[in-house]
Order: sequence, then C-alpha cells, then structure tokens
Amino acid sequence: MHIAIDDGANRGRRANGVKQAFALMSLVQVFCMNVVDEKGDLVSVMRRLTAVGFVAILICGLMACQGNQPADDGAFVAWTKINQEYRDTVTSFPYPLPEGVQFPKDAPRDGQESQLYERGWGAMQAYIFAECAYQGVVVTHESTDMVTALAALDMAQEIHGLPEYQKHFADPDGLWQDVVDKAKLGDFSVFNQFYETDCGG
Repeated sequence: MHIAIDDGANRGRRANGVKQAFALMSLVQVFCMNVVDEKGDLVSVMRRLTAVGFVAILICGLMACQGNQPADDGAFVAWTKINQEYRDTVTSFPYPLPEGVQFPKDAPRDGQESQLYERGWGAMQAYIFAECAYQGVVVTHESTDMVTALAALDMAQEIHGLPEYQKHFADPDGLWQDVVDKAKLGDFSVFNQFYETDCGG
C-alpha cells in the first residue's frame, strides 16, 4: 500500500483521509474523557494513552488507505524507523531496569507492514516498558517488602514524570498522581487494577 502524492486525485483522497481521521480522533477523545471503571470513580489513565496511540496509528492507516504505499515522511513514519527510534532510546535510557528485566529487542508492532506511526511512538514504548517493569516490582512486593515496593513506586513515578513521557501522555485531572498517593499510604487496590489493565498484569 502507498500514498501517491504526485497528482491531484490522490491529494484529494489523502485530504479526505485526514478529515476522517480527525473526526475519529474527536470521538475517541470524548470517549477517553468519560470512561470510568466499574466503581465509577477513576479513569484508567494509561487507557487514555493507549487510545491516543491508537488514534495516531489510525490516522496513519486512514491516510495510507488512500493510496498504495506509506508516505513515510513528516510526522508519520514506517515501523522500521519507529523501531530504530525505540532502539536508540533503549540504548541511552536514563534509568536502569529492575534486576532481571531487559528491554525487548524490538518495539511492539501494531497493524500491517504498511502501517504508519507518529514520530515519538517508538521512544514512548521504551518509557512505558520501564514504568511497567517497576510497577510489576511494586505489585510483587507490596504485601511482603514495603521498602522495596515503595522504592520501585518512586522509580515508576520518576520515569512517568519525564518530559519525554509526558509529551505523549494525557492526564489533565491528575488521576495517576491520585493512584500513586493512595499506594504510598498503603492502599494498592487501584494501583493494582491499573497495572493489570495497562501492563498486562
């Protein structure tokens, strides 16, 4: 599949794809701002992040469907470039991972070979993986070793707060901080739900 950009007809189809994508993005944004968990008290913040990532990929998909080959330029690039972005981020990652944990060789891959991704998506996967790794340490030790659990929670929070992470993260209501604050007071119930949902448990 590719996007031909050398004639007016294909430019028109690409523009229509962009319009469809932004319409869908508006719908997903409304959805993300209103989804609540079963108790009705908190939104899973990482679900918003996942939705944002999905919309970025969906935009590219709709654009790519207008032709026969990915444009692979500007804000959207092919998976090979995203994977290199991920590998570069892993190589220079500013924090160690928990003992016994290693970054996967490649970034996760969504969609078909022709799929395009928003720039920054590959790097973000490294930060998400590291945060989830430390969240896993919290869940493992919260009942047996509070010192280790809280130290891991601090690391997860520090990674979460990095500018590179926040650039692609939507949490206008500060719900993640609420979850962390409860965990630091000994209530890990919501934190564990987030870990199960957002990191695959």
